[in-house]
Amino acid sequence: MQNPFQIKKNYYASLGYEPLFFIERNHLGIDIDGQSLVLWKTELQALTSQKADIHWKNFLKQLGELGDLQAVLKLPKTDLNVKSIMYITPANEAISIEAFHVLEHPNTLPLNAHFFSMPYKLTFAQAFKINNEKLSLADLDIEINN
Repeated sequence: MQNPFQIKKNYYASLGYEPLFFIERNHLGIDIDGQSLVLWKTELQALTSQKADIHWKNFLKQLGELGDLQAVLKLPKTDLNVKSIMYITPANEAISIEAFHVLEHPNTLPLNAHFFSMPYKLTFAQAFKINNEKLSLADLDIEINN
């Protein structure tokens, strides 16, 4: 049986839209290792692939062989399928989003995802720029310098 989140995601996809969900930042859970997120099931379902994720995937591939990367960078034993999760700040702060670029840790409880760098805040105006008919949802200049 599908949960309400998955039903909404499927509905928007059936209309030809790419579903995009924002998670309230107060649900953000960083693991004690400082490089992994602890994900609720809904957060796992909210993972998307964005332009910045392609940048991260290409960057990682240039560094070396997958097995070596996993050993040196302590990445999960998975392919380099980089995804994003978007958090939105609470209403009592300036409204902005933060994107984490992550690799899922397969078969972990609680669910975990390794992130590459600390996120930065983007205003809605910055995040919702359209480049080549796609939403940016990232500042690639900042991404490259991270």
